[in-house]
Amino acid sequence: MDTKRIIKTGFAAVFCFALFGCASLCQNFCPPSGSSLTPTMEGSAQGEFAYLWLAAHKDAWVGCTAPNCADGDRNHGTLFSLDVAAPTIPPGIKRIYVEFYIPELPPGTRVVEAYINLYEDSRQVPDTATRPVIRVRQEWDPRTINHHNQPMALGPLSQDARLGAYRDVNQWRGTLPVGNLAAIVQEFLAYPSRNHGFLVNNVSNMTFLRSFRSDNAPSRTETDMDFSPRLLLKVRLPGDEGFLDATNVALPPLPPDTDLDEFLTGPNVLMVRIAGGANWPAAWDVAFN
Repeated sequence: MDTKRIIKTGFAAVFCFALFGCASLCQNFCPPSGSSLTPTMEGSAQGEFAYLWLAAHKDAWVGCTAPNCADGDRNHGTLFSLDVAAPTIPPGIKRIYVEFYIPELPPGTRVVEAYINLYEDSRQVPDTATRPVIRVRQEWDPRTINHHNQPMALGPLSQDARLGAYRDVNQWRGTLPVGNLAAIVQEFLAYPSRNHGFLVNNVSNMTFLRSFRSDNAPSRTETDMDFSPRLLLKVRLPGDEGFLDATNVALPPLPPDTDLDEFLTGPNVLMVRIAGGANWPAAWDVAFN
């Protein structure tokens, strides 16, 4: 870019932010915002109910594994795994943050069931304890979050669900209804700005480690959500005979702090899968607890 073009672009950008009503100028000169990935969906449903598989658009684990939390400022937001662990050294304090992509559904759509599913990987210490799942109420960035700056306090918190107990490696784990996960997701649909995801908490003093696939796992591709974290919804469609498809489901842009673009190049990335029928699709292998 020559000097005159640099000066011209910089001058326009200043006016873009300084003056009111310069949207058309910004379209020509201001740098684009948000992720370069474009969310896509597949499938459709017709009838009384529909089932949705929603992918995570960011996740991270936070914690410290050294004495006195000397490594608590480390970020673990773009790794292939998500860890939750007991506050014993080792394996240290570990907690999981995950936020799911929420599409825009037709007015009157009601969430009747909701489950968070995480996929176990091979680094496990068997135990029978379940893990609290709590709604997060503040923003967080997967590339900067760490043990010291995380938005949720340590210790026991009001539970919105519980992640089921460890059973075996390489399988989905679901959430038990403790609070009202469906009502929380219904609120996210009505007020998308309130969606800051969920915390898988750790309040146990027994030594354990549970590890799950993250949204950056190698099996996650632009066209296959595979074993990345997922939010599963059963919704009641409006009217006597409703439907969901590309004509009435809107897909907002991915947020600027998504970490999917860490390894995926796009331009499109599958974020929503829809199915119909009387029951949950068998091929989804849904974990209810």
